[in-house]
Parts: sequence; C-alpha cells; structure tokens
Amino acid sequence: MYIDPGTGSMFIQGLIALIPILGATLIAFWRKIFKKQKNVQPEPIAVQPDMQLSNDGFEDIDDVHS
Repeated sequence: MYIDPGTGSMFIQGLIALIPILGATLIAFWRKIFKKQKNVQPEPIAVQPDMQLSNDGFEDIDDVHS
C-alpha cells in the first residue's frame, strides 16, 4: 500500500484543527452543565386601595384579562 508523502502533512493539519473544535465543544458543555440558576423572583408591587390607575387606553383589554 502506497501513502502519498503529503498525507502526513494533511493528518497533522487535521489534528491541529481539532484542538479549537474540541475546546469550543468542551466550553459549551461546561457552561451548559454548570449554568448558574437564577431563582431570584421580583417582589410584587403593592397596590394601595386609594391609588388611581392611569388612563392608558388599554382599559378594555385590562378588563378582559382580569
């Protein structure tokens, strides 16, 4: 079996190309596995009984969804 002398160079270039590909893949999986979970919930806004709501033109929509 004959292997062309350029085959070794092509093999080395392929190995060099694998380094950034594997690095990017490992970083992506690392960030996905160890992703910080944000369980911070915003505090509800306290509505006071004497508070007047502004007339924003969406009263009809607001009434449907309440």
